[in-house]
Amino acid sequence: METFDKIIDQIKSFKIINDAVLYLGGEPLMNKNLPVMCKRIKEETRVFRTFFNTNAMLLDEEKCLELSKTNIDVISISIDGRSPEENNLVRKGSDYAIVLKNTKMLKKYLPNAKIVIANTQIKRWNDPENPATPNFLANDFSGFIIESTYAMEWPGMDFNKSSLKNISLETGPQKNFCKMLFTEMSVRSNGDVIICCYDILGQNVMGNINDSDLLSIWKGKAYNELRKAMLAQDIGSLPGICKRCIHFTGHKLLHKDALD
Repeated sequence: METFDKIIDQIKSFKIINDAVLYLGGEPLMNKNLPVMCKRIKEETRVFRTFFNTNAMLLDEEKCLELSKTNIDVISISIDGRSPEENNLVRKGSDYAIVLKNTKMLKKYLPNAKIVIANTQIKRWNDPENPATPNFLANDFSGFIIESTYAMEWPGMDFNKSSLKNISLETGPQKNFCKMLFTEMSVRSNGDVIICCYDILGQNVMGNINDSDLLSIWKGKAYNELRKAMLAQDIGSLPGICKRCIHFTGHKLLHKDALD
């Protein structure tokens, strides 16, 4: 919370921040201070929208009640695959039946929040360009917003080590540009400011808020050198995390098998 306090104190003077995402690759409901953090951001800053992503396994009535008092704007619930069974396989430790029950309970406590079912599928060779909403989600989550996407190649991942077999990359036109360097910054719990939210492992540190302030880091040399390289499409000067990210490459994961 000391790190959070520093961030809050610094962004109070910012005219506006579009989104504050209380999530960086982990499970935010494991943080007992999450409701307090959501509430303080909306009350103490000019942040327009607060957001977090969860697997919903840790939701209970107490947490739903706490979240109902925070004015949280968007909660995204991760349910992956094309069936409950595939979700439970892909998301280790997840139980679709529990997620379904908990998500509907959350909706009762937060009727005004935008609750999104975020569904990620691994594309197969004969799939359409845009993924269809799986029938099980359309039936079980009638009235919810459901957003289906195809799985991307996350920077630092080795899909050859996946428990899912026959996974490769579908290469598309190289984008050679990403706007993340110009639109967002992410702060880890130790104060490290990293290149963007896709740097899950914190490999590219732009500075630390215990040594400097957010605005100085944002305008600092490390960020600006990367921005110049991105604008010039100087691929050789960009870090490996950019070169293996869908926002730069356009690559998607591809399952070699046909649809069942």
